[in-house]
Amino acid sequence: MIMSHITAVFQRRHITVCRAHVEAMDEFGVGRAQHAYHVLSLRDQGKLQAAELQQVKAELEELIRKNLGTAEEPLGTLEEV
Repeated sequence: MIMSHITAVFQRRHITVCRAHVEAMDEFGVGRAQHAYHVLSLRDQGKLQAAELQQVKAELEELIRKNLGTAEEPLGTLEEV
């Protein structure tokens, strides 16, 4: 399941999830969901640095494309809070 892969990405990058929100978006019966994660760096106990944010975003986008077979479909945004 994709959730375990997302968790593995966060663990590898020493990121902890403070809060998560998953909202079902099953418009056409395809079982999609929108995920939002509020995370902290375990190294600094604070916000991710800009480079860390870009790296985790790229890794998660690749993971989603591999698992869901999306080509150029927008995957949403990963923003600093």
